[in-house]
Amino acid sequence: VGQVEFLRGPFSALYGNSSGRVVQAITRDGSKTPTLSGGITFGSYNTKREFLTLEGQQGDVNYIMSTSQITSNGYRDHSEYRGDNFNAKVSMNLNEDTKLTLVANYMNQPYTDDPQALTPSQFKQDPKQAISSSYTGNTRVTREQTYGGVILDHNLTETQSVRLMTTMVKDQIFNICRPRLRALSAILVARICDGLTRILCLLNHLVLPQVLLMT
Repeated sequence: VGQVEFLRGPFSALYGNSSGRVVQAITRDGSKTPTLSGGITFGSYNTKREFLTLEGQQGDVNYIMSTSQITSNGYRDHSEYRGDNFNAKVSMNLNEDTKLTLVANYMNQPYTDDPQALTPSQFKQDPKQAISSSYTGNTRVTREQTYGGVILDHNLTETQSVRLMTTMVKDQIFNICRPRLRALSAILVARICDGLTRILCLLNHLVLPQVLLMT
C-alpha cells in the first residue's frame, strides 16, 4: 500500500449506496528495477503467513504483483482459518498526459471455522471452547471474491485532470450456521436467501463507468 486516504461525505456513486465515509487504500507503483521479494512470518496458535512480490518497470509499463497465504488454528477450538490473496497492478503511460492502469484482486477464503458465541457461564468455564453444535453442524464460512478495474487518467491542464474508471466485483459467500429453525421455516429462509443472493450476484456483475473531474 502506497497511500491511505480517509474520504468523508457521500461517495455512493463510487463505493456503493452504504458508504457515507470511505477508507481508500491505494496500491503503490512497482520499483524502477525488476525485483522479486518474499517472506514468511509466524505467530501464536500456529499462525503462519507467506508472501511473494514481483515488481519492476519495462519502458513505459510499470507493474507490481503479489500473492500471499495466511493460515491459523485460531484462539478458540474449531476456529481454524485460511486465506489466499493475489493482487496485481499494471500501469502504462500512453503519452505525457495520459496514463492507463489495470488492477486485479482475487481473494479465496476456503474455510473459516465458526466456534459460535458462548454464554457468560460457558465463557467463565472455558473461553476457548466451542459449543457442541459447532462440531455436529461443522459451522463455517467460505468466501471467494474477484475484483477487476480499468482506470484512465488524463491531465487537462497543470492543475486539472479527468479520470475514467470502471470496475467489476464478483463476491461469493457460503455460510453454514447452526440449525435452529423448523423444516418449513428453513425452506422459506433458504428461498429468501437464494433470491437475495441472485439479486446481489446480478448487481455484482454490473460494470459501471465513473467519470471524475479533479482540480
